[in-house]
Amino acid sequence: MKMKTKLKQKTKQKMKQLSALFLALLMVCALSLTAFAAEENGTDSNEAQSGSQTASLAGHSFTAYQIFAGTYSKEKDTLSDIKWGENAQNTEIQDTIAQALGLNAGATLEEILAALETVGDETDTANKLAAAIAGKIELLGEGKTVVDGQDVGPGYYIVIDTSAELGDGDSRNFALLQCIDGTIHIKAKTGTVSSDKKLEDMNDSDANDPTNNVLDTSADYDIGDDIPFVLTGTVAENFDLFQGAYKFIFHDTEDPGLTFNNDISVKIDGTPVDGSAYRVETNPGNGETFQVIFDNLKNVAGVHAGSVIEISYTSKLNENANIGAAGNKNTMHLEYSNNPYDENETGNTPDKVVIVFTYKVEINKVDQDQKPLAGAGFALYKLDLNYTGDDGVANEDGTKQNVLDGKSYNKLVGVYNTDTETNGFTMTTFSFAGIDDGEYLLVETTTPDGYNTIEPIAFKVKADHTSGGLELTYLNGDPVDGTVELVFTSDAGTGTMVTDIVNKSGSLLPSTGGIGTTIFYIIGGVLIVGACVMLFVRKTMKNEKR
Repeated sequence: MKMKTKLKQKTKQKMKQLSALFLALLMVCALSLTAFAAEENGTDSNEAQSGSQTASLAGHSFTAYQIFAGTYSKEKDTLSDIKWGENAQNTEIQDTIAQALGLNAGATLEEILAALETVGDETDTANKLAAAIAGKIELLGEGKTVVDGQDVGPGYYIVIDTSAELGDGDSRNFALLQCIDGTIHIKAKTGTVSSDKKLEDMNDSDANDPTNNVLDTSADYDIGDDIPFVLTGTVAENFDLFQGAYKFIFHDTEDPGLTFNNDISVKIDGTPVDGSAYRVETNPGNGETFQVIFDNLKNVAGVHAGSVIEISYTSKLNENANIGAAGNKNTMHLEYSNNPYDENETGNTPDKVVIVFTYKVEINKVDQDQKPLAGAGFALYKLDLNYTGDDGVANEDGTKQNVLDGKSYNKLVGVYNTDTETNGFTMTTFSFAGIDDGEYLLVETTTPDGYNTIEPIAFKVKADHTSGGLELTYLNGDPVDGTVELVFTSDAGTGTMVTDIVNKSGSLLPSTGGIGTTIFYIIGGVLIVGACVMLFVRKTMKNEKR
């Protein structure tokens, strides 16, 4: 029994040793030059974790080109009798390899192999060699289309990403130099670029509104307001491997309702950047509003893989703004270098869209019978905590027409006078377009003849637009507590809130020569008739006594 147990233990020990040797043969690759051995780390061919992002090779196509051929020794795990491979017969390719290794053009194969032995894996020289060979891909001839794990025969290969198209935000995988016993192993050395666009919201009338200064995809503003926008772009995790220029271009396109203020400021990882690091091009064509261009991020101090570049600017909501749910859109995408071996090839991130809403209040002027009433004038004021002025008109008694219950509605939105006409007719409907959420005061500045002036009316505009979305989901106006009741009919689609304002006729009081005199005539007539009746009754009674 003890002998059998010992035999089993020895057998297990040998199996473990054989397994370890087998794994070592799979993971270790040497040329007799250990340079550029591929890191056979079991990485999935479709995904590899790199930095803080996950680079994906799904959808990528690869071609392998043989640089050196030779005889592979499984026992020594080396390549001997090395000669130029079938894809490196061109002398220009051979000179390119020699120069990337610091040798002169025309260096011999022996000199090149000796130089290769001094270069370590994943070093700057290794990356420059890969870039140099990949940059001459047109001289390599026809390679072999390969997938991860494919057997192509012993040799030293460069594996190049030859994908016809790349997805949004994607980049070509860096070329892989591999000394193999016959099996290709593809690992991810690509990177993803991301971008985003947001804008700030602000309720001018309420400093405690939780949406104030929050970056989101939608907001509402008054026409004439300056709107803060923020663009961000995240540099790919393979940035350091690019040997040439690395372009990074922000493209921004605004609807006609927005006017760019040309006040760009830039931060990289939170630190302001001098304007010499980039250039701004306005109206560059293709309907775009502006571009912020980094011709080569490699020349900008502090930029590294994963750096976040932030572009801040403002645009004014102008008189061409769409009212209601259609909104005023602002779209951006980021253009970036996506081919480490061709500076002219770039990719784009997906479009990011934000939207600015604005609304309209419509007043129908009617009498107590709900008939249209002309001859009125109105002023609409807003309680704006961010406005430093006071637009209120002084009344004859020295008070301000824009003050109600001690609260000053300091910003004038608009005025309609009695002489305002539409199509030749004095107006009975008044529209105040281009307002956002907040608190307002409606003041009747001119009263139609024969009618009573209404008390100032305070109301709040309330709106909801989806966080992270581009939809206007709610719009209405509510009276301010303790003020005149005002009922709105709202339509979020058109962005319109409609209400009726009623003027009632003045009271009719008696006056001399009018109804007052008539009353006295009637009373006098009644008294005369009464006196005549009494005289007739008395005379009749006297005759009966006789």
